[in-house]
Amino acid sequence: MTLATLTLELDLDNSGAYATDITAYLISPQSFNISNIGRQEDLDVGGMASLTLALDNATGRFSPQNAAGAYYDNLHPGIGIRLTAHFNAVNYTWFTGIVEDITVDPSVEGQRTTLTAQDMGARLAATDIRLTLMENALTGTIINTLLDNTGIGAPIMPRAIDAGDTRIERVTFDRGEALGYIQRMSQEELGGLFYFNAGIATFEAKSHRWLSPHTVSQATFTERGVLSYAENIRDRISEVILEYPQWEIGASVEPVFQLFGAMPRFIPASGTLTVEAPYGGTIVSNSVTPVANTDYIISSFPGGGDDRTGDVTLDFTDYGGASKAVFTETSGVAAYLLTYAVRGTPIRYSSDLTPVRATPSTPPGIPSTVRFGYDFNSLRAAIQTWADYLAARWGDSQRERLTLTLQAPWPEAHLTDSDMVKILSLKVSDRITVVNTTLPFSSAINGDYHIDLIDLVIDGEHIETTYRLVPVDADFFIWDSSSWDGADVLAP
Repeated sequence: MTLATLTLELDLDNSGAYATDITAYLISPQSFNISNIGRQEDLDVGGMASLTLALDNATGRFSPQNAAGAYYDNLHPGIGIRLTAHFNAVNYTWFTGIVEDITVDPSVEGQRTTLTAQDMGARLAATDIRLTLMENALTGTIINTLLDNTGIGAPIMPRAIDAGDTRIERVTFDRGEALGYIQRMSQEELGGLFYFNAGIATFEAKSHRWLSPHTVSQATFTERGVLSYAENIRDRISEVILEYPQWEIGASVEPVFQLFGAMPRFIPASGTLTVEAPYGGTIVSNSVTPVANTDYIISSFPGGGDDRTGDVTLDFTDYGGASKAVFTETSGVAAYLLTYAVRGTPIRYSSDLTPVRATPSTPPGIPSTVRFGYDFNSLRAAIQTWADYLAARWGDSQRERLTLTLQAPWPEAHLTDSDMVKILSLKVSDRITVVNTTLPFSSAINGDYHIDLIDLVIDGEHIETTYRLVPVDADFFIWDSSSWDGADVLAP
């Protein structure tokens, strides 16, 4: 028998060092769960994984308000947490994230503190970013740029970002949640997946699962584990309808924003005035930095007067979907902004919708339509290929809902006879073989699957992991959208 051990560490100063080891205070027998690693459904974005565990608080060291506690003034929501398993001289980082909730049970029966944490996606969800217009960029490049602008770098948030198989013609990010922007871009990849793999920001392009090591099965489970198989009437698709942007490009230089209203804007002496200019859903390229006395007028009085543009500097930034102008008065005398306009090339979503459609060759008897809209992927050939793929994959055959649950003794398990190594090592997107055919009442499953979601539980004397599985499908190639004419189109 081989003994598995754990290391639980806190990053009290958010430096990425995880220098505070609190393993000794895990409740015995150990009990905790890690859930939602990956995605719940085939077309979903990756979710945020969570960790819940209990600590022995008999001495009050995990009571945040205990001034005599070992971690007083440092133990609070927002600190980092990392959980690592060790088995047969191999380290397996299970979870890295942010503590979101600290619950103290001060009862005599309790004497414990429960920590609830989210993976590092919580940091991205709490971070607002704003980027300038990006054009003709691969999805992986865009996601890397978004991550760069969060200011959260290694070692706090290491990355494993695929280059991407989809080139986005144009995209804007005008002040919003970093995680939401990244998840949206993973969807524009058409089958891409962004999630956190043990603290590593991971983006998998749609071709990811056709590359090594996913080209061959990494583990086989023959009549092993607890298998759950189901089919649902709504999972057999009768039609796929996908909407995508069709751009209408305006004149090369025309007004895209004007400051309306008769109320002049006050610029304080030696102070600043900031004007935020939203473009109302229009994307603007080739914007022109506003020109004094052409695009804006600054005067000494609200009703007019001396030209004061020479006493005021302008710092202008265009974000594609909006812009920001900062006027700074330099002479020590207040002034007034009377008019202001921004010029550029407006690019608007077409007012009409012409979605791509696909139907399976053998549609089901009961209608079940999948409809989805993309915001920035404007390559019709790629969208059509994706629709055709979905119709064939989930329309010509019944979609399987399959989960596999593995168990092993905890913390001691046999190195080869138990599933401990597989439980500890298998990750999202790994390819496994499942065989369940022996008994008359079996599911008759015999094939290869990719792992899409992982839930893990340790409860006393056993460890249990449940995998949501999706069938492996052959990759396919469409000439009209290949690298010779755009981006390769591969579907997972």
